Amino acid sequence: MHSQNRNNRRFGLFFLFIVLAIPSVLAYYVSTPYHQEYFKEFVQERARRFGHNMMGDQGTKYEYAPDLPIVSKERVLLAKDNKIIIDRTCIVFKNLKKDMVEIDLYLLELDPDVPYSLTFLKKDMNKGIRLGNNRFRLISVNEKKLKLKRLESYHTR
Repeated sequence: MHSQNRNNRRFGLFFLFIVLAIPSVLAYYVSTPYHQEYFKEFVQERARRFGHNMMGDQGTKYEYAPDLPIVSKERVLLAKDNKIIIDRTCIVFKNLKKDMVEIDLYLLELDPDVPYSLTFLKKDMNKGIRLGNNRFRLISVNEKKLKLKRLESYHTR
């Protein structure tokens, strides 16, 4: 009976050690500077993509900003009257009137201060349009945002 109590005590101490050690090691692991920076970037990206309100370092609040342009290798999301620079070309979504999409295009190497106003039918954009050195196809558009898929890039240099 005395050895059974000793075994139960050992098992209890081992269980307590595991219960306290695992969270402590995880807390230390995520508190290192590398993981703090990774988590901060993760929170910002998640907040931007999914519209969550999250708290960061020192109470910094990361909120979804619908006017931020989002660019990946294949897709572009652009809010109205905001600019995005892709391959030496600046694109500004200006307006949507009925089935007409208005875009200002700035060719940064040629004339960075002069907008080239372009107007496209939505059905023409579904087939694909060339803006600067890229060819895009329309995914969706409304009064507030324009979503494009990059089909191909042309390199002149």
